[in-house]
Parts: sequence; structure tokens; C-alpha cells
Amino acid sequence: MLISEGSLADVNKKLPSGVSKVTMDQFRPNFVASGCDAFDEDSWKDVYIGGVKYTNIKKCDRCILTTVNPKTGTKHPDMEPLKTLRSYRLIVPEFDQAPCFGVNFVADWTGNIHVGDEILATK
Repeated sequence: MLISEGSLADVNKKLPSGVSKVTMDQFRPNFVASGCDAFDEDSWKDVYIGGVKYTNIKKCDRCILTTVNPKTGTKHPDMEPLKTLRSYRLIVPEFDQAPCFGVNFVADWTGNIHVGDEILATK
């Protein structure tokens, strides 16, 4: 699962006033991309990280676990950030009320990857 820092910044900008910003940990991604616009990852067909090619299989539909702080285990009383994401990220009709945030990729072959590896994307 891959999310861009731009996407996280976008949801934090849209959270209601007084609601604490969410962290990437709440979405539990395997990969975090930087240097791109919010939700660019939605349109990426393939990504190359280190020696591995990954293929986009679907947008990630988000559930109630995004409302749980992974450090404290407490659930947000107002269902944030899920509530905010539902206001503008219900983009896959088959997902019903589950908003999309991040993209699921599958490895096309095995190889070595490292923290800090460049992420190259194709559309």
C-alpha cells in the first residue's frame, strides 16, 4: 500500500478546525511517496522501487481503523479522518461509503528495496 505525503497533507488541511492532524501511521502504508501532488498515486499504473516493479491493483478503501490512533489505541470520537475523507474521496462506487486513500500495489517480481529508495511511477 502506497500513499503520498501530498495526500496526507490534503486530508489534514480539510479536517475540521480543532481536530488534531492525522499521521501517516493511522493509514499504515508500506510505502510513502514524496515530491508529488495530492492523490497523484491514484493514477500511477506501475511503480519501481529499488529493484522491484509493483503494479497498481486498486485504490485502497478505508475502514474504521483509520480513526484509531496506533500509538494510544484510542478511537477518535468524531470518526476522523474517515468522516472528512467521506466528504470528498467516495470515488469508487463499488466501495459504497468507504472512501479511497492510498493505492494497493502488488510486486511483479522479488528484489531488494531499502528505506530511502527512489519511487519511479508510470501512468
